[in-house]
Amino acid sequence: MGPPGHSTAPATAGSNDSATNSPPDELRSRVLSVELIGNRTDKGVQGVYRAFRDAARTQFSEAGMRTGFTGSLADTVDTTDSHETAAKVGGALLMGLILLINVLVFRSVLAALLPLVAVAMIIGVAGEPSRVPRYSPGASSTRALLI
Repeated sequence: MGPPGHSTAPATAGSNDSATNSPPDELRSRVLSVELIGNRTDKGVQGVYRAFRDAARTQFSEAGMRTGFTGSLADTVDTTDSHETAAKVGGALLMGLILLINVLVFRSVLAALLPLVAVAMIIGVAGEPSRVPRYSPGASSTRALLI
């Protein structure tokens, strides 16, 4: 016979013995591996990833699961999205500073705006530099963690 308060009966399938039972379904995690092949800086590949991520989050949240995404493509998209607002604010402040300096130097609003209009027209014709496709060797992949 064992110490007082302890049972010497063998563990059964219905007991709380952690060595014989698996965790309940709500504590299990599942990993789904999805690979998107392409250049992680390509806007098209990033768009496909965003669509996949949003659809997966919606569908798995309806099933009561959380999702998480890893990999170079996921990191690139998340970083791009988080810096988008800061880039717009910084660009607007820089444009205002350039305009102010031009007004102080040229002492005329029209003379200050003329170089900015010329630069805007050149960018409009040539295309935005960030939209020019870049080549980087290797494929990008992403992984999804479903909890």
